[in-house]
Amino acid sequence: MIVVRWIIAYQVRRIKNKPAEFQKVIKPTKLQRDNVYPVNPPIPSGIHQVFVSYNRKDSAFALSLSKDLAANGIDVWIDQLSIPPGTAWDRAIEKALVSSPLVLVVLSKASVESDNVLDEITYAFQKGKRIIPVLSEECNVPLRLARLQHIDFTGNYKNGYSILLEVLNKAVGSA
Repeated sequence: MIVVRWIIAYQVRRIKNKPAEFQKVIKPTKLQRDNVYPVNPPIPSGIHQVFVSYNRKDSAFALSLSKDLAANGIDVWIDQLSIPPGTAWDRAIEKALVSSPLVLVVLSKASVESDNVLDEITYAFQKGKRIIPVLSEECNVPLRLARLQHIDFTGNYKNGYSILLEVLNKAVGSA
């Protein structure tokens, strides 16, 4: 909202310093008006896949969460359940990450130290994917994710899960 106000104030000052024939009302763009930036774009229609990024040390949490989401109709992609035996896992992960509009990042002490998880986060940001950080244990959240609101599972799994399910259902429903 601050950015929008600054842009409008700048445009008003610019107009006041010009001759009368140039003084016209400049309406803010939809992007400025809605204060929507490509950090969390809406999920395209027909695509409801959620890519789960996690460290193997967090397998129990990530698998449990993925199974719970799938049981509630969310199309979840997680390597341990989605890659058939004999498939090159790095290519399968890359293909899934490319095709998934939403990335769920499980944050833990192990995951924030994982090069694979950090690579997936970087790719998701570069491609404008919608990212939802999920805090499975207290840890130092990576700088790139620190500005995003996370969902806290550290105190109560059931509460965290209900919030996550509501967020995912809205994201999928608004597509």
